[in-house]
Formats: sequence, structure tokens, C-alpha cells
Amino acid sequence: MAIDRAPWNALVDDDGSNLIGSVWNKAAIKTVLLDPVDAAIGGAWSVVPFNVANFWTGVTAAHITINNKMQIHKTVWWMVQIVGAPAPPATPYLPLVLPIPAGGLFNTNAVLGAVGYAADAGGPTGAVLFAGSPTVMNVAKWNFANWSGNCSAYFTATIGTV
Repeated sequence: MAIDRAPWNALVDDDGSNLIGSVWNKAAIKTVLLDPVDAAIGGAWSVVPFNVANFWTGVTAAHITINNKMQIHKTVWWMVQIVGAPAPPATPYLPLVLPIPAGGLFNTNAVLGAVGYAADAGGPTGAVLFAGSPTVMNVAKWNFANWSGNCSAYFTATIGTV
């Protein structure tokens, strides 16, 4: 993505007298140069709006304390924190619909990584992220035992889309 050079080209150079030319200050530098460069590179985190269909039964917006993503080209970073959500009935998986663009499926053969923190009625537990489908990621305990009681999990995943 090219950076809009119109504001730059509109600047008038000073002749050394400090009496003519464009006034340039931090606000102008931020607005005209820094913000467009950030947008061109990517790297801006955005909040993923809560959608009940993206989680298992019983999860509410109050259980999702962090749900942010950042996308640069075809890579999405997703940061999620779930606190005190009810366990899904008799399953070892906490399914989460991925915040990826429509048609931006990811490699379902990839194990995406460890969970930073996970706990349920049995206390803290090790957990892993893995593909459930091209659009769903699962959080599972290391031993693939069923979740019970209230569940909490925190992770940051790196997702390569196609």
C-alpha cells in the first residue's frame, strides 16, 4: 500500500529565514506521516466484537475480557482472555471461531501453540491450541480431559491465513 504523498508535496520549504514555508509540528507529523506509515505497515490492534456464535454455549461478553486481533498481510495475531466461562458439556475442547477474513482459511494441520494460562474446576492446567476446522480453533488440556466447572484461558495465537 503506497503512502499518500499529497500532504508532503504540499509543504513549502523555508528559505532559511524561518519566516516563510510550512509550519510543521508534532501533531502534523503524527497525522501526515506517522499514522499513514503505521496503517501501511499494519500493526494496529483492534477489538474483535463479541459474537455469541463464536464461542461455546453459555459464554457471554462478560466472560471475554480480551479479544483483540492484528493483521499484517496474511498473518493474524489473536489475543484472547476468557475468565470464568461455563464448561462446554462433556467435551475436551473449548471451540473458538477465528477472527480471520472471509475465505481466509488457515492450515488445519498445524498445532498453533501452547496456552499462556488455563484453569477449570480442577485448578490450573496446561493447555494447547489446535485447529478444529479451517475456521475454528480449539483449546484443550494437555491430557485432553473434559473441561469442568468454570473455565479460564489466556493465549496469543499467530494464524497464517491463505
